[in-house]
Amino acid sequence: VSTDLDNAPTLRMRSIGALTPTSEPRIAHRGCYTTGSRALAATDTTTLSRLQVVGGAVVPLPTGSPERAPRKWQGLYALKPWYTRRLTPIVNVAVARGISPDVFTAAGVAAAGAAGVTVALGWWPLAALFLALRLAGANLDGAVARARGVSRPWGFVVNEIGDRASDLLTFAGLAVWAARQRGPGLHWLSWPVLMVLVAALAATLPTFASLAAAAAGAQRRNGGPLGKTERCLFVLLATAFPVILPVVSTQLVNGSLITATLRLRAARRELAAKRRGEEAAS
Repeated sequence: VSTDLDNAPTLRMRSIGALTPTSEPRIAHRGCYTTGSRALAATDTTTLSRLQVVGGAVVPLPTGSPERAPRKWQGLYALKPWYTRRLTPIVNVAVARGISPDVFTAAGVAAAGAAGVTVALGWWPLAALFLALRLAGANLDGAVARARGVSRPWGFVVNEIGDRASDLLTFAGLAVWAARQRGPGLHWLSWPVLMVLVAALAATLPTFASLAAAAAGAQRRNGGPLGKTERCLFVLLATAFPVILPVVSTQLVNGSLITATLRLRAARRELAAKRRGEEAAS
């Protein structure tokens, strides 16, 4: 054990066996906690977390919130900063004119409704345009709120309701499109329609997982591997190529289940790390 400038002892690797006999070191790496050799490989090869002496016992100092660690499996959500920069002129106009962020939430829902109509009609080029506008609205409401300094808890509620309404409108259009694939008229009692409905239900699971974790005190996680952006892309593919609609629906279900599982696992580890930090601090 050596001492740095702020008198916080630092544990050298050669002392691991003496001071941590019951567990391997754990660190946050890409949003997930890992142990053993992977943990050591992700850290400095000469030192581990700083330690402090409390009541004659050596305990680790808090390492910071796991929310700051980069998240794994972001999917197309990783493009959000780039997309936000493209929307900067609109944000500037909204700030200059005092436009409410709720206006962009409503515009996103309206664009999703228009996307649902064009999907139902099979007009995929227009569907692509309206889906892009739907994503822009979902991005702009938060960006404008932050730029104007008017972020509020109720805005989080409005944003979530808007996103869920947009998803329902989009999948409703896809269900109509699926019902039109068995000949003239609408064939609601068909496998394509059933698969779309199951996919729509499965698509709600990642959001439920994120909101439940946020209510427990964890980070509100977004992104993939199958998040909002991927859902829009899959709907567009099923509209442009109806022959792959069953495949797209199946992958929507699989991707939603995987995404929900990953978010729950990350939230569980984050909450466990917070509990350990609180116990160490006390």
